[in-house]
Amino acid sequence: MFYKNIVGVLMLALLVLSAPNVGRASTQYDFNNIAQIEEIIRLLESLRAYLAKLQGSETESSPIAKTASITGATNGENPIISGQANGYSTVGFSIGNGDKVYGSGDIAVVNGYWSHKVATDLEDGKYQVDLYVDTSRLVDSFDFVVGELSDEDSTSEGSVPGPKKNHFSCNRDSDLNIDDGELACYGLWDFGGEFGDDENMCQNSSYQKAITGCKISAPVCDSGKAVASRVISTYKPWYSSANGGSPATDSQVATIAKNLKTSKDAVRSQLIQVWEYKCTDGDEEDEEDEKDEHSIWSYPNTAADIVVVGVYEGGYADGVGHSFRNHPQGEVEVDVQAITADTILILNAYEPVHWKITGVNAQYVKGVLMTGYYDQKISGLDSDVPVIEQTYANGAESDEYFIVYNGQDEEDDEFSELVDYVEGKTGLSPYLFFGGYAEDRIVVSLKG
Repeated sequence: MFYKNIVGVLMLALLVLSAPNVGRASTQYDFNNIAQIEEIIRLLESLRAYLAKLQGSETESSPIAKTASITGATNGENPIISGQANGYSTVGFSIGNGDKVYGSGDIAVVNGYWSHKVATDLEDGKYQVDLYVDTSRLVDSFDFVVGELSDEDSTSEGSVPGPKKNHFSCNRDSDLNIDDGELACYGLWDFGGEFGDDENMCQNSSYQKAITGCKISAPVCDSGKAVASRVISTYKPWYSSANGGSPATDSQVATIAKNLKTSKDAVRSQLIQVWEYKCTDGDEEDEEDEKDEHSIWSYPNTAADIVVVGVYEGGYADGVGHSFRNHPQGEVEVDVQAITADTILILNAYEPVHWKITGVNAQYVKGVLMTGYYDQKISGLDSDVPVIEQTYANGAESDEYFIVYNGQDEEDDEFSELVDYVEGKTGLSPYLFFGGYAEDRIVVSLKG
């Protein structure tokens, strides 16, 4: 619009300068006439002022659109509800299942994001969370599940019934001899046994978590074993990017329906998630020897200092950042300084983080617990330093992963829970915290 106005005004000026002077004597401007030159200058000054006015009106900042939404909810009796907000300093939500069971109070919005861990233990079942701004204005709602649903709760109203059997089970015909790397079978989470009941979900106690990598016995494979390679979310109302997996495409639904000998409508309405298993080499070393990392603390020195390092997110390259359904890995350098005793680091973050351990005294780090919501990665330590990862993304239970980036706040229940957890494992209490909301370098310095 601004440039259209400029063009219009310039055309008008050219007409004024070249055409007969409308409304006066029909003589053209004489550029040797001082009075007429002064009049032209006045016209040009008026034009300049008009253009400046137009430019000012076009470049005035438009009000920032206020938005707030829920992006996901974890599964557990104390789920973490998270989301985004723009133009608001706080949000709040309530949770109900017919009756209100929880209210969050005010939740601070930091850099456009918010999250809150439910302090009340929720029973297994279906819930709805309602997001509010300005105290009482409802802006978003989200359905989520806690635990395993009963058959009564697992009824998908108005839906197409399933075949009551998993026709693509990993236990079907043992004479198929499917080769390594080929799709072998499905693990399923279904409604009320419509596809033969829940089967081979990698971790049956962690509903809605898209966990992969687990090995199972699979007679259909030539090797006799299969590994979960992907999770596809087929029931749209319950899909959440925070729980991992990928929303099913039409072609994927068609393939699943064909393999399960049913209709696409039945898949869409009666299946919640599908685990794809591929045959794997049966001669590989069994990964169960790597142990259940969610319950093992094998640090060599029980007299070590325990230090917590926490962020919500790490540093990103220019132009990179997390957004809805997009969670790139950030980086945090942990510079270990002035340490004179063996130290256990507890590294935690909500977003995916690559923790890079550096510093002149990094050799004093004798063990690491990485915890948080998304997957965490670490480098810079000797290979014999034990590292445990307990995150929501890799299947930790709700009382085994922590997100602490606000420091040793007495009112922060999450920090208190982390302290209790570590004390229960080691008999020692974390006594120092380093970190913040968004950091790309943190110096750990303590005197022994």
